[in-house]
Amino acid sequence: MAFETVSAFFDALKSRIDSDTDAQERIKSIGATYHFSLSGDGGGDYLLNLSALSITEGEGESDCKVNMATEDFIQLVNGETDGMTLFTMGKLMIEGDMTLALRLQEVLDAG
Repeated sequence: MAFETVSAFFDALKSRIDSDTDAQERIKSIGATYHFSLSGDGGGDYLLNLSALSITEGEGESDCKVNMATEDFIQLVNGETDGMTLFTMGKLMIEGDMTLALRLQEVLDAG
């Protein structure tokens, strides 16, 4: 499934988390909170609390903050690029726990 907007991706991720017990277990095992700060048209701030299996719009405390442009995020979740490429190009910036950043693709694949 190709996502055209950030909200479409997070809506699909929430739906999958709510309905797929395997996805719930995989995501819950990471047990972290991610903050996505996405700049540009259609961006915004999203908190993924994996322990609570919740996704909310807005800022808050997190274990790992991901800063990137909305356009790059859409390419990432659509499989058109990968996190390592974006990171090495300076298009994906991480604040906080780098170990959790390495597990980011697991989280995004659940969507």
